[in-house]
Amino acid sequence: MSTRNRHSYDILFNFIQSETENTQPSAITIDFEKAKIPSIQQILQQTDIRGCIFHFKQSICKKIQSFDSILQQYNSNKDLKFNIRMIVELAFAPLKNVLFGYFYLLSTLFYIENTTNLFEHQNYFLHTWIGANNGNNEVSPPKFRREM
Repeated sequence: MSTRNRHSYDILFNFIQSETENTQPSAITIDFEKAKIPSIQQILQQTDIRGCIFHFKQSICKKIQSFDSILQQYNSNKDLKFNIRMIVELAFAPLKNVLFGYFYLLSTLFYIENTTNLFEHQNYFLHTWIGANNGNNEVSPPKFRREM
């Protein structure tokens, strides 16, 4: 699809609905495009939206490539690569344990010693996938629901 905006996805999902006699799948796996989510929620209201683990990992890798401060180390330092991958593996943790697991990993000696080097990555991961403290001791929602 060349145009990936809300309107295009509305057309696509409405077409699918009309061709399948308004059958709604029980679940759909997506690649974390923000425009796709509201279309699915509106048109396929009974469908559970799930994120694709391949695309989740791919988005993390792409983001790492955008951080000059991390990229070279990520490619050459096995310890750094392993610990960043540990955060990615939170996708397999039970939902109720994701926040605990994330903050537990950040409390390990590796992350404490590398806080400055990994600040950009931690900030990105927190705001995009976990949800960030909004200053009132409340966690604001991430860009993508953790349930995905």
